[in-house]
Amino acid sequence: MSDKQQAVKDALRLVGEGMSANKATQQIAAEQGIAQRTLQRWLTAEGVSLSTVALDTAKNARAVAEADYRLRRARLRVDMLKVAEKVLGRIDVEGEGRQAQAFAVSLGILVDKIRLEEGEPTARTEHLGRDEFMAEVKRLAAEMDDSAHAVAH
Repeated sequence: MSDKQQAVKDALRLVGEGMSANKATQQIAAEQGIAQRTLQRWLTAEGVSLSTVALDTAKNARAVAEADYRLRRARLRVDMLKVAEKVLGRIDVEGEGRQAQAFAVSLGILVDKIRLEEGEPTARTEHLGRDEFMAEVKRLAAEMDDSAHAVAH
């Protein structure tokens, strides 16, 4: 293999390993004792675009990283469900008073986070017109008055 062919092969290898096209040509040119521009001409003559190879390598690395991330998130959801099931079981066995409240809060947070991880809504909102809103405020105020009256007697 000629020095020219080896230089092109080495530059492609470095870029394929994730090095930038510019750094790869600098390194190979320095190792070969040639000008960087000479190596760039050799690459052009061979029909090789290191920039395209570098871009494709980066895209592939990104796709692999995204797939790994999705897998880790899926595993996290499974683990959170397992913990939620354990908490639910503990509520039945150990849950009394404050401990039951702590378990319920833990369970609520876990369920909320699981739904968030699955892309489901974790909050609900209601939109009431002015009249419906005022009626609801009056109903709540009357309910509070009734509760206060019941406690007082």
